[in-house]
Amino acid sequence: MFYYQFYHLNNNMERILRSIAILAFILTSLCSFSQGIDFYEGTYQEAFKLAEKQDKLVFVDAYAEWCGPCKRMAATTFKDTEVGSFFNEQFINLKIDMEKGQGLTFRNEYPVSAFPTLLFIDGAGEVVHKAVGGKKTADFLQLGQLALRKFDNSDKYAKLYEEGNRDFDLMIKYVQSLNKVEKPSLKISNEYLRSKPAISDQQMAEFLYEATTHADSRIFDMMVDHKSQIIKIKGEAALAEKVEEACCKTVEKAIEFESPELLSSAKEKLKKNAKSKYKSFNVKSDMDYYLGTGDVDNYLKKSKEYVSKIIKKNPEELRKMAIDLTTEFKDNPEALSLAGESIQKSIKLQDSAESRMTYATILIHAEQKSEALKQANQALEIAKDNGEPVKKIQGMIQYLQSS
Repeated sequence: MFYYQFYHLNNNMERILRSIAILAFILTSLCSFSQGIDFYEGTYQEAFKLAEKQDKLVFVDAYAEWCGPCKRMAATTFKDTEVGSFFNEQFINLKIDMEKGQGLTFRNEYPVSAFPTLLFIDGAGEVVHKAVGGKKTADFLQLGQLALRKFDNSDKYAKLYEEGNRDFDLMIKYVQSLNKVEKPSLKISNEYLRSKPAISDQQMAEFLYEATTHADSRIFDMMVDHKSQIIKIKGEAALAEKVEEACCKTVEKAIEFESPELLSSAKEKLKKNAKSKYKSFNVKSDMDYYLGTGDVDNYLKKSKEYVSKIIKKNPEELRKMAIDLTTEFKDNPEALSLAGESIQKSIKLQDSAESRMTYATILIHAEQKSEALKQANQALEIAKDNGEPVKKIQGMIQYLQSS
């Protein structure tokens, strides 16, 4: 998620620029080229049963074929890589046309008066959270996170645990529910392991996989001791993702305590247990650490390495890097220069109206308005050719022409 801060500007035209630039940055978070949400093909009743079994929410995109915002979300937000990763992991996802098929029955039970209506429903069929209207990537991710926070059923499992229940299925669900809402689970997990439960090797592997949150923990070390069993159950890719997530959490702790030792430990553990992810993680974790501890010079040095070596062939990551640099260091000429280099590489790989608008915004910060106008005009041409909305682009062009 990005937080956009721009210069405090005094006159009316500059206020227009600020609004346009914010909207331009939000546009850049959209991804039209990557795998996004994987929607369930069954009925909503079947989805509810599956959600109950997996202790998840059902996300329902209640749409209509003629709805413009529905079409834009389907073409952009739902295809975003980050959105897909998050929603596929956390929810059972459904698209239901409210004007045909099962939508006619669904809307009798869940009245819908505007499109799209975005619903988060638990396995018992109760609506946990609801929103109306199209959402861009950052807002949609926030919506999903809010729904998860509302779906905190850890108290239900806590009561059973306090009553002495140590059933394996309960413990798995208890730890999962705590981790899902980012409540501490380490104490519960360690208590369970110290009780030496009579469970199979497979069950132990499953529990350690779910219980692992940070790389700087005994549970992480136990998990990697069981990695061959976990790979059989979850697959090698899932284990690598879990290792990376845990190492990222330890990097966050390293930043909090300004501990280079914890940073080094996270890198070493990732290299040993998820080597395929090490090259990127090695540089990105340094970037995060330097940014979090306020070491701007080293952050920019590592950012250059990240752009030139790690993401040089990934247009989406290059665009996001340009946004990060401009957001964090809009007054820093070196950062703006690197942001420009990053977005230019992105455009060479995959041109789009969003990328051109990002470049135009960077150029405005660099006080190169004539070049920014050229990029905005190119964004307009691309948007028209692709049938994309042009109002925001035209607003930026109008400002640049009048300034």
